[in-house]
Amino acid sequence: DRVVVPMGTGGNLSMIWKSIKELCEVGLIKSAGSMMTGVQAEGCDPIVEAFKSRRQFIRSAAKPRTIALDIAVKSPMYGSAALRAIRESRGSAIAVSDAEILEATRQLAKTEGIFAEPAAASTLAGLKKLIDAGNIERSEEIVCVITGAGLKDPGTARKIVERLKEVDALLRRTEERRLTTKLGDTKTRILEILSSRQLHGYGIWKELKEAFGLEISIPSVYEHLAELEMLKLIRRIRIEAVAGRRVRQYYSLTDVGRDAVRAVSKLAAT
Repeated sequence: DRVVVPMGTGGNLSMIWKSIKELCEVGLIKSAGSMMTGVQAEGCDPIVEAFKSRRQFIRSAAKPRTIALDIAVKSPMYGSAALRAIRESRGSAIAVSDAEILEATRQLAKTEGIFAEPAAASTLAGLKKLIDAGNIERSEEIVCVITGAGLKDPGTARKIVERLKEVDALLRRTEERRLTTKLGDTKTRILEILSSRQLHGYGIWKELKEAFGLEISIPSVYEHLAELEMLKLIRRIRIEAVAGRRVRQYYSLTDVGRDAVRAVSKLAAT
């Protein structure tokens, strides 16, 4: 009956609706009856704002203020297409708070065993909000699209981890030789890369491959970054939109991370 989709650029929602219509046209499904429901964060919701204002165009949002970085797109490239899809399908659009997104992230992990990034978990938050408001019937069959894993946004993941004291205890293993040998080759190389410049996850993956010959997957890179961030060796410093679409998170070394790099260099020289 309904498909709930997180909206950043608006591309996912508009393409899902286009696919549903085409499947109907070729006879693979009986009807294009699914109502498209788009979810954005309250800190950046240009498509939702246009839908509620009954406008045909999208106004660029102000500076994004949300933990849901992957849907924090000020000027969504496919915003108008998403708006048309919602209206054509008799669907709806809703904005949710960061608190609602975090709670949805917890519930998704607890009840379904899915570790989702905040942007992806926003669909569950939006669904709950619409049900509580009486805008969705409990009898409806609904699909919530979960678009990304939690390791894409390790900083936010830390906010829902209850055992932070154990994480902080790892940081206290600061003796140079013990720390650097526990890091392993890949993490050490990541620290070396960030010692020369700030860089995003994809750029780090590319540098590992080209400069050090390390062939690992991009999700593995984000896992290493998450662990380094929990150890407080690196930190996220800024986000940057790419061609008005997805955002990139840039990382840099912390003071502890710079000490670790110096320790590695010292060990290599001995």
